[in-house]
Amino acid sequence: MKRKVSGSSQHNTSPSTPKKNASTEMLFGETGLTKGSSPVKYGSRTKTAKTHSSSPRNPDSIRIQVPDASPQSPTRKRHFLEDSDIELSPLTPLTPKAGFSRIAGSKSTEGWRIEDLGEFVWVRVDEQGHVFDMEAANEGEFRWWPARSIETDRNQIIVCPYGTLGSVSTIRIQNPSVHNILSLTDSLGRPRFNTSSSDTSTSFSNSPKKKLKRSLPTIEANWQDAVCEILRAKEEEEDDGLPPIEFALSAASRFASASAAQSTATSPKRSKGKGKAKSQIQAKSYSDEEVIEVDELESDWDAPEPDELLDIPGELVLARDKADRNVAHWPAKVLAYLPPPKPKGKSRHKEPKYRVLFLDDTQKEVAREWFYASHEPEFGTCQVGKFDSQYADNPPDADEDVSDSTQTATSPSPVPVPSLSYAFGDLSIRAQLGYIKPVLIAILNESYPPAKGRHDSFMKGGKARAGLGASAGMRGTIPPQDIDRLQKYLCDWCLRHEIGASGDSEEMLDVLTDVERHSLEHIANAASTSKLTISGSITPSTTKPNAKENIDPDEEDAGRFVSSKELTSDLRASPVPTEGALTPPSTLPPSSSVISLLSDDDEIEISAPEPIPLKRQQGCPAYEKLTGVEKITYCLNILLPEAVLQLLLWRNGLRTSIELLSVSEESELHGTAEKLAEETDWVFDVMRLRDTKVRQMQRKQAAASASRHRSRASSRPRRYH
Repeated sequence: MKRKVSGSSQHNTSPSTPKKNASTEMLFGETGLTKGSSPVKYGSRTKTAKTHSSSPRNPDSIRIQVPDASPQSPTRKRHFLEDSDIELSPLTPLTPKAGFSRIAGSKSTEGWRIEDLGEFVWVRVDEQGHVFDMEAANEGEFRWWPARSIETDRNQIIVCPYGTLGSVSTIRIQNPSVHNILSLTDSLGRPRFNTSSSDTSTSFSNSPKKKLKRSLPTIEANWQDAVCEILRAKEEEEDDGLPPIEFALSAASRFASASAAQSTATSPKRSKGKGKAKSQIQAKSYSDEEVIEVDELESDWDAPEPDELLDIPGELVLARDKADRNVAHWPAKVLAYLPPPKPKGKSRHKEPKYRVLFLDDTQKEVAREWFYASHEPEFGTCQVGKFDSQYADNPPDADEDVSDSTQTATSPSPVPVPSLSYAFGDLSIRAQLGYIKPVLIAILNESYPPAKGRHDSFMKGGKARAGLGASAGMRGTIPPQDIDRLQKYLCDWCLRHEIGASGDSEEMLDVLTDVERHSLEHIANAASTSKLTISGSITPSTTKPNAKENIDPDEEDAGRFVSSKELTSDLRASPVPTEGALTPPSTLPPSSSVISLLSDDDEIEISAPEPIPLKRQQGCPAYEKLTGVEKITYCLNILLPEAVLQLLLWRNGLRTSIELLSVSEESELHGTAEKLAEETDWVFDVMRLRDTKVRQMQRKQAAASASRHRSRASSRPRRYH
C-alpha cells in the first residue's frame, strides 16, 4: 500500500489518491508504523538534487530493501536527522540510531521479557561501565556492549562484559528493561548491533561525527574484540560444530574483522602477502571510507581464552569424570587450562580442556561443562559422591571423651607391639606432647624468641591480648579431634589443680603401649638434662628440673626405665593387662602400675605407696601474676598455637631434636611451621563452600516462598466487623 505525506514540516497521512510530487513525498513501507519501526529498510526523503542524487525518484513506487546477510552486500544510507548521515551494514539492527525511545518502540524489542534474554546479551553502558537508567539523569555517550549473564532475578541482573570495558569485571543492572539490556540476536538470529549502531547518546543534539572521531581509536577496537569473544563463546556453547546458517551468514564478516587490523585508506588495497587468500570488507565511517583487510577465518584463528571467572591454578570445584550430568561429582581443584590445538583444513574445532586434581590425587583433563565453581548454581544442586577421610571438620565422638574431666576418662586398651620404628603420628597425643614440652617451658619463662612477641602482647592486655585469638585457630592438616585432645592434655599439664585436675591418679591408670614406652624412654632423660634457653640463663628455680612438675606422669613412668634391657626384662616378666582386667581407680593401689628404678642395678622396686601431688608449671613473674582464668586463656592463645606448630614440625619430619637449637635455627623452624599451619585440607574447603552455597539457595527459596505467601494473604478480601 502507498501512502503520501504532504507538506514539508509535518507528516499527516491522507487517504487521497497519491500525487506525483518528488519534493514533498515520504514513503512508508507499512501502514500505521512510524519510520524506523518496521523490519525493512526505507528510502530517505528527497530534499534537493545537489545534496543526495541527481536522478529523479519515482514517487509512485515504494522502495523496500530487504537486509542482505551476505558479507559482500553494499551499504546504503538513510537519514534520521538532518545533520547526520548514518550508514548501514548487513549487521545494522532493526532499530534506528537515535535515542532510547525509538528502540523501545521497535518491533524487534516488542514483548521484551527477562526470561527471553538468554545467556548472551547486549548491555547499554558508558565508557566506565555505568548502566543506562531511565529513572536517572543520564548524560553522555552510551553504547550497547556484549556481555554474558551470570545471575538473574526479577529485580536485578549481573553480567560479565566481554573485552575491555573500563576497570569493571561485573556489571549489576538494578532496573533491567528494554532500554539497558537486550538479547544478543534478533528474531532472525542476527546480532542486533554493529559498530556504528551500538553507539547511542542520551542527547539528540550531540553530533555523531564528533563522537565517532573521539572514540574510534580505542572504544571501537575494544568493542570489536568484545564482539569477537561473544561470538566465539556462543559458538562454543552450542557445541555442535556448525553454527546456525542465519547466524553464520550475518556474523562471519564481523567475526573476521574483529581480529584483523584496520586501515584507513580511501581506496581498496591489496595485501602483498604470499600464499594467503585475502578478503576485503568495506565499511564507511561518518567522515571517510575505511577498508579492512583480513585473512580468511581459518588463517586468523585464535585460541579461546579460559573462563575468566576461574582462578587458575587453585580454583576449587565439584567435578565429574564422565560426560553424564547425573553421575556423582567430587571435590577437585583446577590446575591448568589447556587450549585446543589449531585446526587444520576443514577439521572440526576441538574444545578446550582443563586439568583438574581430584580428591584421590588423580588428575584428568575435562571439558568446562564437567565441573562447577562456587559462583554457579549447579555447585549447590549437583550430586556429590560420598568419600572417607581421616580428617573431619565435625568428627564423631572419639574413643576418648576429651571434654570430660580426668577423673572420668577411660584408659586406652593396650595393643600388641608391632615394631620399634614407630611413626611419630601413630603415637598418642599425650606421647607427642612429651616431645614439645621443652619448647613450652621455655615460652613460659620468656626464653623462646619466636613466641616472645605473642607472649608480650598477652601480658599487655587490652586490644593486644584480644587480637591473639584470631590467629590461634590455625591448625594446618592436624585433625580437629587431635587439637581437642592436645588442648585437654596441655591445660592439665600446665595448670594441674587450678582447673580441677585430680593429681596423678588418672594419669597413672592411663596405660601406654609398649612402643610408646620405648619411644618416650629418651624423651624424659633428654628433657631433664637439656637446656631450656637459647641464649642467656634461667633462674636457679627453673634450671633445676622437677620431674613431678615438668614431666608428664606417663613420661615419669617412661623416665624410670633407664635402659631398654631393663624395660624388656620387666615387660617379659609382667603379663600384658587387658581392658577387662583393669581395676577401678578407687580400688587399684597407686603402686600397681608404676615401676621405678632406684639404682643402677637390675633390682626393681615398687614406688612409694602414697602418690605425690603434681604441681602446676612455673613461669616468669608476669605469668605468675595472672589470675586462674587468665592462665587458662594464656594456655589457649599462647601455648596451644605454639604446640600445634611444634607438632606440625615433628609430624612432617622437620624437627628431630627435643633440645632447643640456636636462635636462627629455631626462628627458621618456626617460620616453616607457620606456613604449614596455613595449609588446609582443600577437600573440606570445597565441602564448606558447597554447604555455604546450599544455605544461600535455601534462604532465597524461603524468602521467595514467604513473599508469595504474603502476596496471597494481601489479595484476600478483609472482613470488617
